Amino acid sequence: MQLRTYAEATIRASDVGVPSETIERDVDLRMQRKERIQAKTSLALNVILDESVLHRWTGGPEVLRSQLLHGMSAKGARTSAGHA
Repeated sequence: MQLRTYAEATIRASDVGVPSETIERDVDLRMQRKERIQAKTSLALNVILDESVLHRWTGGPEVLRSQLLHGMSAKGARTSAGHA
């Protein structure tokens, strides 16, 4: 359920040296997959984020902040702090 800016930053960080066209294609594919998931009204999606995601500043602080707020505002999103 990544925002486009976060998806691009993540792909760029993990695919160093990959041509921009390839990165754009991969981002487009993620966005298409996101649209299909969101279009399914009966689909349940459970997501568990590890604390380490807060320590990886992929794309910089504003991109990470936007991504986290997007995730928390998703339809039906519930947040809780658990302990392993």
